[in-house]
Amino acid sequence: MNRPSARFHIGQRVLRSALGVGLCFAVYVLRGFQGIPFYSALAALQCMQPYRGSTRRMAVQRLTGTGVGAVFGLVLIVLQQELLVRFSCAYLLYCLALHRKNAAYFSCVVFLSITMVHIGDSNPYLFVFNRVTDTLLGVAIGMGVNALHRPTRKRKDVLFVAALDDVLLPRCAPMSDYGRVELNRLLDEGLALSIMT
Repeated sequence: MNRPSARFHIGQRVLRSALGVGLCFAVYVLRGFQGIPFYSALAALQCMQPYRGSTRRMAVQRLTGTGVGAVFGLVLIVLQQELLVRFSCAYLLYCLALHRKNAAYFSCVVFLSITMVHIGDSNPYLFVFNRVTDTLLGVAIGMGVNALHRPTRKRKDVLFVAALDDVLLPRCAPMSDYGRVELNRLLDEGLALSIMT
């Protein structure tokens, strides 16, 4: 009995991701092992989006969030514990006023990594500098590698039809938060969707 052999196909996204992460580590070596390549690789992977417009938007969100988080983290390091409560409240209000949920998310991650993990370092300023530098490098590498592939074209001539019962909505339960976020993201990107029940 001959079974057809399963062929493993490495997709473009996997190849671009591997190239981006490899370049981040190569830049880390070229910089004399300065910084933390994890942050560069993370930024590069996040900037690899299927469309050029979404790649640029993610890069701007990532850079904005990293900059805001680094500035607030640096200020907190300078102030140390004196105005911690007031400063934290002002920071949270600023994140809410930013009206960019991804940038607010990234700024909170950077802020917390600086203030919760590295505030006690012998030189926390060096960590802040390397954190921002690594993110800038990662965004640049991610956008560069992502520009090498053929852009995915948005199909505006295709209508997607999804069943409502047991597909979009589980039996006797509301739509999950993840499903709602992803569906809204697809609709924002121009997905033509119809629902059947």
